[in-house]
Amino acid sequence: MNSILGRFQVENVEAWKQVIERDKAAHKEAGLRFSQVWKNIDNPKEIFFIFEAEDLEKARLFLKKAGALDREKRAKGEIPELTFLESA
Repeated sequence: MNSILGRFQVENVEAWKQVIERDKAAHKEAGLRFSQVWKNIDNPKEIFFIFEAEDLEKARLFLKKAGALDREKRAKGEIPELTFLESA
């Protein structure tokens, strides 16, 4: 299983988690499963999260289509910073 580590600035963690729950079916179709979220103790608006990915290329295509890999949006803080990981 591969993983995607995300880092994002949010105003409201609970509202963000509701969006993740709302999009659960689309994530499942793309082979993604939301795994965990952490809040930065020193900056409560910064969160880190993990998605498990059955197929990283399929996940990349889904995230690209969703705009989550758009560098310009990411630079503006509109979407998370994503790191694609494989088991070592």
